[in-house]
Order: sequence, then C-alpha cells, then structure tokens
Amino acid sequence: MALPRALCGGFPRAQNRVIELHDSKLRSWERMPAGELVLRLSAVVHVSAGAPGVAAGTVWAQEISLRIAAASLAQEPLGPLWIDDGWLEIGEQRLESLLPFPLEKQGPVRIRLFGGEGELCATGDGVILETLGEPTFIERFEKA
Repeated sequence: MALPRALCGGFPRAQNRVIELHDSKLRSWERMPAGELVLRLSAVVHVSAGAPGVAAGTVWAQEISLRIAAASLAQEPLGPLWIDDGWLEIGEQRLESLLPFPLEKQGPVRIRLFGGEGELCATGDGVILETLGEPTFIERFEKA
C-alpha cells in the first residue's frame, strides 16, 4: 500500500481536497470594477486520498479566494460571517457544505452562506476558487 505524499510546508497537493463551509469564516467580500465579486474565506480544508471529510485524512486551515464573475449580490451580512452552512450551485449541480478545489467553472452560479451574523447570497456567471498563501495543519481526521 502506497503512503500518501507529503510536502514540507503544506498539505499533500496530490490528494483530494474539499472546503468544509461549516466552521469556515467569510472574512470579507468586495465588488470589483469589472463586476466580479471576490469572497475571502478562512476555510477548513479536508485532505484525503479517498473522499475528503469521509475517509481518513487531515484537516487544515487555509485562506481562500472565491471569485464570481458578472456577480449580483442579493444579500450580505453586516460584517464577517462564521459560516454555519451553505451551498454553491453551478448550473444544475448543487454542492452542499463541501466545495472541491481547485475549482474553476463557467455558467450560472448561485451561492448562499449563512450563520449567526446573517447571510450572503449572490449570483453570477462562473466561479474560481483558489488558495492564498500556505495552509496550517489542524488535526488528523479518522473515518466518519
């Protein structure tokens, strides 16, 4: 049995990664002049050779940028938002609570993030999810 690859300074990039929306924090959001909406999150990331968040693996903290093209912001919280739950729709596909990444898709997009501080709802025409900086190890995760 092959062992998972590990890289110094961060999580193994050859494995499967998902952002768990629950317990992640929406730190800020900004409308860009070209109509793009940029969300910045401090995200909880599950990494596994199998299904992240289900199979054994590791959990990391990672700064994330989620960019929505041609965005319309329908609702926004008053300030930073600890995310209790949420979803991202890309066309007919709804991703509930877990977002795979890296992610880059074109087409109709809707996002809803909610928590005790309010909620963020937006629509657009394409999404790009990318990491910012290096991840920080939190813990090992055993099978759910």
